[in-house]
Amino acid sequence: MLWIVVAIGVLIGAMSLVVLVAPRQVGGVLFPRLTVGTLRWATAFRLVVGALFVIAAPSTKAPIVFTVLGVIVILAGVALPVLGIDRVRRIAGWAMERPAWVLRGWAATAFGLAILMVWAVM
Repeated sequence: MLWIVVAIGVLIGAMSLVVLVAPRQVGGVLFPRLTVGTLRWATAFRLVVGALFVIAAPSTKAPIVFTVLGVIVILAGVALPVLGIDRVRRIAGWAMERPAWVLRGWAATAFGLAILMVWAVM
């Protein structure tokens, strides 16, 4: 199970590097694909990943961090359908209007979190 957590960490790291390089282009590619179907997939993915983090937490070097992160990811998964597609689109649009340095800052934070995830499991 821990290899799945490592794979998720590597995936998050790779995606954050792409955003660091080209934040506007990534938003331009993803925003039009934000539909009810993708919202459902994102919800399911977040719930599964959050549960995986909580279950894997005791086997990591940072169990409290993984437990808290898992709970946050689960809550984010629950929040998506509650917010609804229209509000999620508005939030995504608002986020894409931020300056590129803000998007890059969030991407750098995600990259740091990905490194922490991989380190804590290895």
